Amino acid sequence: MWRKTNYRRLNDTSAARLKIWKPWHLRKKMLTNAIITVIQGAWREGS
Repeated sequence: MWRKTNYRRLNDTSAARLKIWKPWHLRKKMLTNAIITVIQGAWREGS
């Protein structure tokens, strides 16, 4: 019984997190930008 309530609490937090990241295209853009910055930084170090 405790495990079930704990699982529900975990689902609630993930749902709240999803609500924060509601605009998916914005999240995708941020993710892409972050990846690009990391790649550019590594490339700059390499050259």
